[in-house]
Amino acid sequence: MKVMPYRLKRHEDLAKGIERIAREELDVAIRGLRDGRPVSAVHDVRKRLKKLRALLKLVRSAADQGVYQRENATFRAIGRQLASVRDSEVVVHAVSELNGPGGVHVPVTQLLAAARARRRAARDELSDDAIGLRRLRELARGARRRLRGWARPIHADEAVLLGLRRSYARAREAFASARQSQDAKRWHEWRKRAKDFDYHLRLFQRVWPLMFQSAHAACQRLTDTLGALQDLVVVEAFVHQLATARHAGVMRGPLMSIIERRRRFLRTQAREAADGLFTQKPKAFARHIQTAWKAWRD
Repeated sequence: MKVMPYRLKRHEDLAKGIERIAREELDVAIRGLRDGRPVSAVHDVRKRLKKLRALLKLVRSAADQGVYQRENATFRAIGRQLASVRDSEVVVHAVSELNGPGGVHVPVTQLLAAARARRRAARDELSDDAIGLRRLRELARGARRRLRGWARPIHADEAVLLGLRRSYARAREAFASARQSQDAKRWHEWRKRAKDFDYHLRLFQRVWPLMFQSAHAACQRLTDTLGALQDLVVVEAFVHQLATARHAGVMRGPLMSIIERRRRFLRTQAREAADGLFTQKPKAFARHIQTAWKAWRD
């Protein structure tokens, strides 16, 4: 089954277009939750869930708030059930990145071996949980049956423009809050808001291709970097967990120093990636988008 791009169409009824996009994403997620699918499908399922939540946020003002709360909670619940497998994958990848140009660090090598063992256990646990996977599939299928309530047609055009402006404003505010901060929670919040904005840019790419493709490319570089930063938080938690085991405490100091160096590097990269992305004030951004939107839709 061919999956259409995550894009709005020019002459499509907007409420039906939102429903179409959500259905396509849900169909892929449901297939990924079938018994016997490779565990690697978990990453793609979680990505689809994030795209669905971003789509919900875009049309939130055109949907009944009960609809928004219910569906958002459904997608979050499915994602959380898959989090242990995803986190185990994250730790392996992020630990591999800790060995930089300076060479291989013995504590990193030891941590990587422990991370791979944890990943195997998480994969086995998910593969053996046929009942749990079936329950998640049913949650996703239930959301698919309820798609018609996502956006009221009379308000859809207004809602997506308001949603994009709000998405930009929230990403911009999170950037201002995090950029000079040492608080990991602020950086994680920036990552979430930037990821929403990135998905929304993808939806609008056909409206103003040159502008939206360029902004999407810049935002994707930013979110990749912010994602790598958040991965370090998961690695830190794993290090602390290992440190409670016998003889493993000696690893914590050297590993935390390596992680902190990596964090400083990634934060610098994130600030550089954000240059030029959030320069406009939300009102000015919204005016430009509204003009392009009307010209595209007429």
